Amino acid sequence: MKVGLLRGPYLRANGVLPWEYLHNHSNIAVTAYASKPKRFEYSSLNMPVKELFWPEGYSKAVRFALTKLKFPRNLLFDIKQVVNENDILHVSENYHLFSYQTAKYCKRKRFFFAQGENIPHPSSQNSYLIKHIKRFVNKNAEKITTTTELAKKALIHEGVNDEKIFIVPNATDTNLFTPEPKRTSGTDLPKELETTFNIIFVGRLSEQKGIPWLLDAFKRIKKEDVRLILIGKNVEHFNVRHKHIYHIPYVEHQQLPRIYNLADIGILPSIPTKNNEEQFGQVVHEAMACGKPTLVTNVGGMPEIVTEKTSFVINYKSPQDIKENILYFYQNETEKKRMGQAARQHIEREYTPRIIANKLKRLYHE
Repeated sequence: MKVGLLRGPYLRANGVLPWEYLHNHSNIAVTAYASKPKRFEYSSLNMPVKELFWPEGYSKAVRFALTKLKFPRNLLFDIKQVVNENDILHVSENYHLFSYQTAKYCKRKRFFFAQGENIPHPSSQNSYLIKHIKRFVNKNAEKITTTTELAKKALIHEGVNDEKIFIVPNATDTNLFTPEPKRTSGTDLPKELETTFNIIFVGRLSEQKGIPWLLDAFKRIKKEDVRLILIGKNVEHFNVRHKHIYHIPYVEHQQLPRIYNLADIGILPSIPTKNNEEQFGQVVHEAMACGKPTLVTNVGGMPEIVTEKTSFVINYKSPQDIKENILYFYQNETEKKRMGQAARQHIEREYTPRIIANKLKRLYHE
């Protein structure tokens, strides 16, 4: 069996771990299809990757204009050849032009798509052409994989038959993300972090990620041995200059475990916006795989990916909730360790590449 995994400009190595596992540990041959030019690095993937010409990738102005005008985006060349090369085509999202192209050519091939979007009928997709593409892709898909129940409900709300929707969560590399002692060696961070209580946030520094409320909460914590580590581009230019805040705009994915293991807890305080709610929260699972308890807000799919034994789910836009729960872990070392161990076990039981790959394998063989 041959599976063509079409991600186009959205192919990331850490986003296709189950398919990489399938390719290397089963009789299913998987080829990933990226865009040319590519947006993200995926050279670490141990599976075939082919690049398809992506015209708009050469012009930010064109991409901006298409988005502003609510025109369909992400046309890829040679889709017909890709369909001919594979038995199953598994594309990403139902609103991309390459998803529509694939569905059009899949007359005698099996057609799946993966959906992360968890808001039904977002205004960013409110145009006749995009609606037409979504209806066509939804109708022609044999099966649809989503990462959370919330994403499944969004599809049902848009008129998709629930019998062809299957929940297949994201996977986390538990060999890469594994608990280790606090060590600053190999990082750009000071040695003092080996002895302080550290909170880690990984992601864009933006309002949607809850940064204003996290910074507010941190400044209310009057503890000399508490530190905040921010990993991600400061896209909205927040003032993060503080003697106890460390900001690194970018860390290679393979180096992230070193940073997570400096932390005592992880946090993702995202808020809902008109067109976006946190779809999954992969960085939460990466922190959990490193044995860290986490704080997440009651937004999007995040409450689904944690349990009360591993994490606290708090109100969004609440500096007071953030502060109180950080201090709870600060004051309760035993509970912090217990929840951290439970977090690691939760990922090992439910979210390894092998476990998620087996879910996909069953769907492909049905």
